Amino acid sequence: MQKVNQYHRRYPDAPRAIAAIHRHESEEDAFFARELVLLQSWTPDDASETGNLVKDTETSDSAGMDLCVPQDITLEPGAHSLVPTGLKMCLPSRTCARIAPRSGLGLKGIVVGTKRVDRDFRDELKLLLINNSPNAFTFYKGDCVAQLVIEKAQQAPHLTSF
Repeated sequence: MQKVNQYHRRYPDAPRAIAAIHRHESEEDAFFARELVLLQSWTPDDASETGNLVKDTETSDSAGMDLCVPQDITLEPGAHSLVPTGLKMCLPSRTCARIAPRSGLGLKGIVVGTKRVDRDFRDELKLLLINNSPNAFTFYKGDCVAQLVIEKAQQAPHLTSF
């Protein structure tokens, strides 16, 4: 994660980072473009208060990065909540992002609404959390609830109706 942070200091906003990647096409820039171009939507002062909401992969073979909740959240049985992550994305061409739940939460009756995020989505990324268990469930600030996976995307051919 340190290298990703250094990369973001060089290119503080994602559109400039992507432009630099296309201009220079260095191996290092290409690596970071494939891995991730994520921005925290708050200022550096706010980020230091909230902590790191994206955790690096556990191993070099891990496909996704963990997404964490920014604050304590308690969901009553049957309740759901749309949780802001404080993150915005600008993805490289021909990619999309997928939000995948962490498997351990399902065993506890917690569902993370999965979704695909298109390359042109520029708003803050939010997670849908649903408590299907008979008990209240508390997420604590920094708990990892989902994974962000960057994937190749291919546009569907133009479809015609019959």
